[in-house]
Amino acid sequence: MTDKNSGIDFVIRQFCAVLFCLFSFIYLYFFQADIIAYGQHVLSHGQTYYNRHIGAFLITLVLYLLALIVRQFTSVIFKHREPSYLHALTYLPSCYVLGRITHVSIGMDNSFSWGLCMLALCAVLVVYGLLAFGLKCIIDLISTDETLPMTNARKFWMNIMWATGLFIMTGAMGNSNDVLHYRLAAERHIAKEEYDKALLVGEKSLVKDSSLTMLRAFALSKQGQLAERLFEYPLIGGSEALRPHKNVRFLMLPLKTFYRVGQTPKDYILIGYLLDCKIDAFASNIGKYYHINDSLPKHYREALILYKHLRSNPKVVYQNAVLDADFKDLMDMQKKYPERRSRINAIIDSYWNTYWAYYFVNRLSSK
Repeated sequence: MTDKNSGIDFVIRQFCAVLFCLFSFIYLYFFQADIIAYGQHVLSHGQTYYNRHIGAFLITLVLYLLALIVRQFTSVIFKHREPSYLHALTYLPSCYVLGRITHVSIGMDNSFSWGLCMLALCAVLVVYGLLAFGLKCIIDLISTDETLPMTNARKFWMNIMWATGLFIMTGAMGNSNDVLHYRLAAERHIAKEEYDKALLVGEKSLVKDSSLTMLRAFALSKQGQLAERLFEYPLIGGSEALRPHKNVRFLMLPLKTFYRVGQTPKDYILIGYLLDCKIDAFASNIGKYYHINDSLPKHYREALILYKHLRSNPKVVYQNAVLDADFKDLMDMQKKYPERRSRINAIIDSYWNTYWAYYFVNRLSSK
């Protein structure tokens, strides 16, 4: 091998190393930190805590060292240093491990076999060896064609192609479930009493989950905003989603966390009625806790306007000219959309942050 080729091979090796280490660290630190923290929490029975800074660095370092071992493994196959145009493939086992440790689901348990993991890794090494040898034979055959010389530029682009494929494979293996990521991120912020940040998690997304509803309600209650903002989020599960039980639970936080709610139980009671669309029960009970005037939280005012307009003889009458006009506009708008799906979309588009949208969308969806 000439000095020129040795120099190019060294540059390609360093390029691939930097590319992999950057991908691994960014992937672990920004996208999968909560997933790994959850996996560690389950496997350690909650006895250890994952640090995203140290964890991303150490895991990347270990995976890079694994790639160095694979390079030595490759040199045995080829009886010399691996072809420079295949160098990125030495990171295949590392990318497999990276994808595997981020393939965590809510249903995982504490059963974990290092033996099976090592067996799977050995299988990946064998597959890598066969793949690398086959590709080398094919590319060496093609590169003998004078019209397709293996130029330095071609070597770089081939390595970029292999690396891109490996990174896509890693991402496909890792957990990409939005709800799980949102729940874990919200719990992380709640554990630090960062309720503002917990409420920012997934706020622009339409995905919903009963446990996510509970987390958002909890964070809002700690800020005294439960009856002001809850219906600005996608909600599911009704009043049962307000408290932990079999299907609504924390993933990492201790259960006792829930019982440190910020507001008195009165708001959980009243919000529960609204989540179940029981506006008669809500109207019958709100007077026990609040004076009926404009100082009521936003969603309670909206619910009372709804109740007044839906009942011919309301037990509670709340007057608000602005809300009455808005509600009339909502009812007039619904008449313009006889088709149910179009009506639902129109309501969500114009009144997404109101209790009215929650109530009518749920009623229409249940038909």
